Amino acid sequence: MVVPAPADAWLIIADHYQARLLGCSETPTGRCHITEYSTIESPISDIEYARPCALAGMTGYSYAANHKRLEEEYRRFARQLGRWINTCLSRFRIQELTAFVPVRSHQDVLAQVRHDDRNRVTLRGENLMRLSRDTLCRHRLVSELIHPHKAAQIA
Repeated sequence: MVVPAPADAWLIIADHYQARLLGCSETPTGRCHITEYSTIESPISDIEYARPCALAGMTGYSYAANHKRLEEEYRRFARQLGRWINTCLSRFRIQELTAFVPVRSHQDVLAQVRHDDRNRVTLRGENLMRLSRDTLCRHRLVSELIHPHKAAQIA
């Protein structure tokens, strides 16, 4: 197994369908560099739930039932995400990880993170999933993770 170069900050950005493990470092010229090390995806997609259904309006089928099924899929992926965090911590020898995960998934994610590793994982609720690498590099929260001492001086 190849162990990556140490990153200044490790983060996971996730939504209800996919997650990406990113290593963030500062280059010698002072620029932010982000490398993607791993990803996971939910086997289910919200497109499946957006399609009209011939059963709509019939007895036994309702928007509420479909919504409940979708919520369960979100919870299942959150639990998968927690187990994946365990794998990432050990595989990449990560000492500190910040995970940007939907707030309603925090409890399910944390329940799967090994007890001994919970102090190494910080869960945040901001949605950074759709941001490009360049935008992530300029984002205040990512800058604070790469340069915690600079953020403390500004505050």
